[in-house]
Amino acid sequence: MRNIIKGLLLVLTMTMFVFSGCEKKATAKLTEIEKEIIKRAQKQAVQLDKNVGGTQWSSGLERIAKIKDEHFESPDHEWAKWVVVNNAPSRIHFPPWSDAKIQDYLDKYVPDHIGEWGGPSFNRGDYCRMRGIPSNTTHEYGSNEDLNELGGHSMGTMADNGVARKEDGSFANGGWAGSYLMCQNSPKWHGLQIQSPMRQAVYGESIFHDKFETVLRGLSQGFCKWCNSGFKDYMQDNFGRGELAEMNFEPSEFDLVSYVASKRKSLSPAEMLEDPVIHEYIRFQYSNHLYWAVDVIDQYHQSAAKAGFPIPAFYGNQSGVWGSLPYAVSLSDQVDIVWVEQAHSFQRPLDSDVQAFSTLLWKIGRAASHYKKAVWALEYQAGRKESWPMGFGADKKYPTALANAEATADGGVHCQTWVAAPSNN
Repeated sequence: MRNIIKGLLLVLTMTMFVFSGCEKKATAKLTEIEKEIIKRAQKQAVQLDKNVGGTQWSSGLERIAKIKDEHFESPDHEWAKWVVVNNAPSRIHFPPWSDAKIQDYLDKYVPDHIGEWGGPSFNRGDYCRMRGIPSNTTHEYGSNEDLNELGGHSMGTMADNGVARKEDGSFANGGWAGSYLMCQNSPKWHGLQIQSPMRQAVYGESIFHDKFETVLRGLSQGFCKWCNSGFKDYMQDNFGRGELAEMNFEPSEFDLVSYVASKRKSLSPAEMLEDPVIHEYIRFQYSNHLYWAVDVIDQYHQSAAKAGFPIPAFYGNQSGVWGSLPYAVSLSDQVDIVWVEQAHSFQRPLDSDVQAFSTLLWKIGRAASHYKKAVWALEYQAGRKESWPMGFGADKKYPTALANAEATADGGVHCQTWVAAPSNN
């Protein structure tokens, strides 16, 4: 194709020369046009040479457009827009409730949905589903985080193919309860991510995926061998040999850790972000995270469809959806329900100076989903006296009423957890 285009450009250039020679009365203006066409043809030929080896650059949104299935706007998700009472009265690792206790709770509070970590426990044996109450089930692993305490039982099989690495080669630690952060570029880890929908898709009307937005952003993690090899493939797929040469990027010799270390010697943190290779590395991580996330959602939809079940509505933690993390905002267009676990941080009187963030999460969440999807937020606003998570003390009525009123006024629904549930008194 490159040679064909270059040949056409050459023919065009020769035609202009012939035309110029035959037309004795050519004006100066026509001569300038000839020169401009020749100049552009030469420039295009040089650009074609530079692009040898590369393909057309694709954004993350262009990549996921090729894999998003028809179930992303399924009519099976309409029920979520009518949810008013959204409760999570228990957690999957809490002591199980008896059927009598579950029924008493359902009779007393009449929830429209059992969400977050409560669904798998409350809906065991389809207890809620058989009573016409939607409930969720949880994705078995966080997106980049193992909530099942990986270090205790799987480290031996995941250390070199799953756990994210820091720049110094150590394991990226710091997830929930000290768990290891995982790398979405690891084949084994993504394989586990894909297996979960095959097991979980039929057990709930919704799917909850904690830590959904945890991309390997920045330079604090994302230095495993899978990131290195994946990034080299990304660069060769999106840039030609000439363009890679301009960036001093030689795929056969490139090592991410060595490259970043060399740049740290002469560049400030702000200047490093302007380095073309590091800039593309960060883009690569976000683009890949988006692709793998949509791939997992696809699997949930398709697994339920193949089993003949309604398509579950997928949602995950979009921390920063109020605008502080643009990537979290962009995820609103990829999920079936917009959800975030942050409203408790911005409720009076805890943080009265940033109350606006609590309002913004509803408004931006709705706008980012084109006003087509339900927007839910998890609330811890009553807490356990002064203990985690940032409680208000004994009085639960005021913060609970405020959260409900604010959510309703802004078009959202908050999820009441066990921390502040009326049953917790």
